[in-house]
Amino acid sequence: MPDSAPKKITFTYSAILTVIRHSLRFSHPEKGTHSPEVKGILTGEKRGDTLIVTGAVPISHTDVQESPPDDEFFREAEDYRNAHGVSIVGWYHSHPGTGPFFTRKDRLNHFGFISRYLGTVSLLIDPLKIGAGAQFGDYLRVFVLPHTNMGADSPALELRNITVRADFGDVVESVVEMLSLERSHGVPIKEEGEELKKQLRAKKVEKVPAKKKKAAQSEMEVIDRLADSVLRLKVPLAKIKKKVDSHTGLDISGITKEMKALKLRQITLYEKINRRINRTSNIQARIALYRIRDSLGQDMRRLDNLINEQYINTLAELTREGIAGEKKE
Repeated sequence: MPDSAPKKITFTYSAILTVIRHSLRFSHPEKGTHSPEVKGILTGEKRGDTLIVTGAVPISHTDVQESPPDDEFFREAEDYRNAHGVSIVGWYHSHPGTGPFFTRKDRLNHFGFISRYLGTVSLLIDPLKIGAGAQFGDYLRVFVLPHTNMGADSPALELRNITVRADFGDVVESVVEMLSLERSHGVPIKEEGEELKKQLRAKKVEKVPAKKKKAAQSEMEVIDRLADSVLRLKVPLAKIKKKVDSHTGLDISGITKEMKALKLRQITLYEKINRRINRTSNIQARIALYRIRDSLGQDMRRLDNLINEQYINTLAELTREGIAGEKKE
């Protein structure tokens, strides 16, 4: 496991209680898996191999299952971080009725999150499994993607070493608040970070406007073109490798020109992909672009290795010719 990934995680009582309250608030046993899913961020700090979560900030809820954090989510996360001067160490979301399992879609969504906040964790909670006799791991689990260079294909690592640190003040405040809610029999108070408009949208599934659909289609067309460009550059790379490997009758001047021309095309395309990434706000599109760029980056490293190999071979050949010339003299 890379050193950057935490091995243990500690929550303050108030942080873990906020996550539980937020998920319970929008879960309904009678609706089961059709209950809205909630999302929020985790704040805190890392000390050695331990991640200490000191706060949880509810941000949104939605009827769409396993939906990725959107632009509005990240805007609110950044606003909170800047306003309170905290570090974002992870995010949480709920899986009502399906268990806190880290699915393939969850890995994709978490990769989109760590593309903005490196080294962070993903907390999953199933509020419908919280009850008498339920063990902590039955309804709440924490995961990391330790190999970020593999993207969403990185194997998920579960942090099983979880502790909850209870500060006396947090406990008293939380108990008083829960007793007050129980007596009132009303809806739990609005958590920090939530907006009334989101509560009103809880049962609505927003339709994607025609302009957004058109923009999304255009985005995918651009991504397809960039992917095709990367694939096309693999052909001259393969030809160059074949020539370098054969060595027989190799035109050093000609192969050098081919390498330089391909290198220039690779650099130009790499910069083009980077510009597109910076202009793209859609998380899934960014993930696709990152993968395309990674593939191109691997080809660029292969070409660099061929260039270095050819340079070394050329020096060796010149050295051998020089030695042979000296012997003749």
